[in-house]
Amino acid sequence: MVEMIFSKNIFQLWYLIKKIKKYFGIILFFLCLFTSNNVSARFAPWTKWKTVETKGFRIHYPDKLERFTSYLSLYLEEAYQILSIDLNWKVKSKIEVVVSHDSDIPNGIASVFPFNRMVINAVPFSPISSIGEYDNWIRTLAFHELTHIIANDTSSGNLSFLRSIFGSVAKVNSYQPRWLTEGLAVFEETQQSYYGRGRSSFMDMVIRTAVKEKLLNSNDLFFGLTIDRLNDGPVWWTRGVTPYLFGYLFYEVLIDRYGMKAPGVFSNINASRLPFFLNKSVNEAFKTDFYKLWNDVVERVSHYAQKDLEKINLYPLTSYEFLTQEGRFSGGPVLSTDQKEIYFFRDSFKKGRGISKVNLKTKKVSHLTKWSEMGNSRLKSCFIKNKQQALVYSKVHIFNGYNYFSDVFLWDTKDSTEIQITDGKRAIDPDCSADFLWGENGITKGKLVYIKNLEDGNQAVVLWDGKKEKNLYQGERFERLASPAWGRGPASDLIAFTFKVNGGNERVFTVDVKSQKVQAITRHSSPALRISEITPHWSENGDLLFSSSLGGVLNIYKLSWKEVRRSLQEYGVSITTARVTHLDTGAIFPVSLPNSDNLMAMVYGKRGFDLASINAKPQTKPMVELKTIQQKMRTKKKNSSNLSENKKLVVDWPDKKSDFPKGEFKGYSVWPALLPHYWFPYFQKVSEGWLVGLST
Repeated sequence: MVEMIFSKNIFQLWYLIKKIKKYFGIILFFLCLFTSNNVSARFAPWTKWKTVETKGFRIHYPDKLERFTSYLSLYLEEAYQILSIDLNWKVKSKIEVVVSHDSDIPNGIASVFPFNRMVINAVPFSPISSIGEYDNWIRTLAFHELTHIIANDTSSGNLSFLRSIFGSVAKVNSYQPRWLTEGLAVFEETQQSYYGRGRSSFMDMVIRTAVKEKLLNSNDLFFGLTIDRLNDGPVWWTRGVTPYLFGYLFYEVLIDRYGMKAPGVFSNINASRLPFFLNKSVNEAFKTDFYKLWNDVVERVSHYAQKDLEKINLYPLTSYEFLTQEGRFSGGPVLSTDQKEIYFFRDSFKKGRGISKVNLKTKKVSHLTKWSEMGNSRLKSCFIKNKQQALVYSKVHIFNGYNYFSDVFLWDTKDSTEIQITDGKRAIDPDCSADFLWGENGITKGKLVYIKNLEDGNQAVVLWDGKKEKNLYQGERFERLASPAWGRGPASDLIAFTFKVNGGNERVFTVDVKSQKVQAITRHSSPALRISEITPHWSENGDLLFSSSLGGVLNIYKLSWKEVRRSLQEYGVSITTARVTHLDTGAIFPVSLPNSDNLMAMVYGKRGFDLASINAKPQTKPMVELKTIQQKMRTKKKNSSNLSENKKLVVDWPDKKSDFPKGEFKGYSVWPALLPHYWFPYFQKVSEGWLVGLST
């Protein structure tokens, strides 16, 4: 059409317009019909969609995600009953929900304009993230995204009258800054669970380090945090984490000062005002302003973080030396075969994302690649061709034009070339057997192991020999599986991985490659212990290293091969897990060094995570135990409850069909989403006079 418009033969275009003129209305209708269909416009056209309607929701899902959708519908209905009371608002019509499985990046999206709708990616959160510590990830998503819908759908006062005339265009709460909208959602996800970001050891580490480095109310361009920078965060770090964490802290101050109804009171008052007059809303509700509330937030977190630091520093801290200054979510280090360099994933403010390396002697950092997306992966070492070292990893890419899938790649360290070795496998965080060899035509020896996102929303630990996949272990109730690490030395038949059961903790498991026997290595199971064991790594002698948040601080722990073997042979026997670091910030991704007690890990600092050389030694002093952020922020006992009044918290999985909400399952239809939800008058001054109309 563009070529026709600019064609010299205008008469042909005019003739075509005259021919279709009488059919213009029909053509326009069908154009609107097909372009308004959000599902088919965004997702692969061959997806078979179904719909289930419950009391408050219309949920559209790919046919293979029916079981996942049943659980999601249960938690959405539960969340609605609680949140509509907490926020004092009932949504007038059914909320449209789309369950997506076209991406390996976990996420949820909520919007209230032009109508209330949510998109839920059926992929669990990464353990290396601010939301990685949860009790039930589907339930957490339901509460978080539905908080956005209910709060931002709210209308009151004069705007209720305008909404009755103009429709959804009169909703104003969604114009609040992100730190208020996301902070409220984090508050509710925490309040209605055993975990949530308000109890996250990761988030507590961020606060503790910010206080240690004196970054709160600092004018430091790269790292300082003031109230005017809460929306996007400091440019280097804490960036996107900022509105979720510090917005949440505002709501903790609000409920501690003014009671559990405070978030709903503020939401309703703000929904009666024109956007951007936040201080007027909070002043009307509580006779204060956000500058005073921010100072209260800073004062409280500074006080309790300083107390935590003093508690940690009662015993000597483990010494370490930073080797990089990239920060953010840099990670996944691996030692070169000649033991002279460390490769790692870079997530840098200055250099972007990609692979970098550090020379251990000169400390020089070299940047090898630059990517737009990194994926949730570590680097692992393998061999290609003539025993050249290569790095194996996963990253997300566009697959089939519609999907954003994770696949396995190799980086040839000698030729500086990248080789994609899987396509559409949805393979995450791979590792390879010790004898792995990649040749000109594929895998010539050994196998890969990775986590695979399955079509039904579960995950599996998968072996791949270059031709076919074999499931070593498959989740059944949407548990998170992560970080598979193939054993070395005496542990060469074992693969360690982390297993996050919904309703429990994240623990290190092993699976035997030959017998496929799966067994927990560590002994912690109570949710009250608040443990997240992540990023396992095998040393060459069979020792197992991992990071654990036991006590509230991410430290490195070590299981000797002797203790690993005892655990496997005598399940239930008491084993000795040695804590080998005592840090006041935190560390993940441990890597052993041959013939050395030192180890490498990503240690948290003011920039985020950076590669560091750690003087690791068994810790003989008692483990420090810290309270959660929520516990430390609440000074009044009456506000210490985790639950809204008379609500029962259920984070495990129901088995009986009678426990699920009654819903009608049927085929997908676009018609309910096509009705107009708003209208607004349109005026424009033109040379001939005025154009008058309406938009909808």
